Amino acid sequence: MGEVVEPVGQSLPEGPVGQGQPEPVPEGRVAEEGVAGRLVLDDGTVLVGRDGEDLRALALEFLAPIEEDRLSRDLLAQGLSPQEVAERVGTELWLVLSVQRDMERGEEIRPVTPVELGWRRAAGQISTQEMMERLRVWPYTFGRVRGYDGYDRGSWEDIESLRFNRFLTLEEFAELDDIAQSLPQPPEAPYGSAEFWGY
Repeated sequence: MGEVVEPVGQSLPEGPVGQGQPEPVPEGRVAEEGVAGRLVLDDGTVLVGRDGEDLRALALEFLAPIEEDRLSRDLLAQGLSPQEVAERVGTELWLVLSVQRDMERGEEIRPVTPVELGWRRAAGQISTQEMMERLRVWPYTFGRVRGYDGYDRGSWEDIESLRFNRFLTLEEFAELDDIAQSLPQPPEAPYGSAEFWGY
């Protein structure tokens, strides 16, 4: 799904968009020809990788361990030994044993996440429409501080990561951000409170 335009050497500024960094190149449905890392999807959506990165290649690289773990899970469930699974999947035995331990503990192996949906769209495995339909109704959670130095990650951080790495356009991110703003947010970090510092 889509056409990849090879990088032409244009570099992008460092730092996240929205923190003093302008959008380096047009994105969305219109982009200049010859822009580094430009990926045109079948529906006309244009994604432009950071620093000229090939987003399709990156997405496939990120998806590979997910696919391997799920295949390992399925083969283990069919009764194959970890050694046989490692040979069939073409992965390391210790990775298969890790999947096996998680299965024995009743953990879900590689559940679908928002970031995976973004990668699958860039890889041409799902459409923009399917990705957005699923992301619009995702039950987002938000990260929060636990204790002095603990942090629980939320699923909304997947969306921020997709945007930062240019797997979402500004328009897509803005639409999802509007939805997220209507969801319950965690309380602010208690760093400024007397209770936190024990006064």
